[in-house]
Amino acid sequence: MAEAYTPAPPEGGGSDEYWCQMIDPGLTKTAFLTGTQFAPENVAIAHHAVVYAVPPGGAAAVREQDAKTP
Repeated sequence: MAEAYTPAPPEGGGSDEYWCQMIDPGLTKTAFLTGTQFAPENVAIAHHAVVYAVPPGGAAAVREQDAKTP
């Protein structure tokens, strides 16, 4: 990450914070991606990940939505 991130509780209460991050596996040809590894630096606050596959045609829409939010 370009700069350090400090988590904060969501508005309206609760304790879980969800952070969406797009990760490009860098595949250059058709392939099966059968696994990934999530290794948080601070397991006390980041203890799991939910991963979704975005088809190549959807990447631009994800980046556009990301640009709209701080």
